[in-house]
Amino acid sequence: MLSFSHEEQATLLDQIHKPLYYTYESIESLRVDDRIKKQVKLQLPLLKEQIYEIERAHNKQVARVMGTGSLAHFS
Repeated sequence: MLSFSHEEQATLLDQIHKPLYYTYESIESLRVDDRIKKQVKLQLPLLKEQIYEIERAHNKQVARVMGTGSLAHFS
């Protein structure tokens, strides 16, 4: 059985919940707020809500490309 100290557990959890980073080019065509695009361009950290908005826009774009028709489950 593995055993971790509280410090090790905190470090592992921090690594798991580390914010995602994107390149400007990877989100340039997505329908997200221009302020988010500017933050990404300046390589500033993103809030969870902003990451969610990027992921949501990406999912919508993928759905459009794949021609699923209905995007109701992404709204």
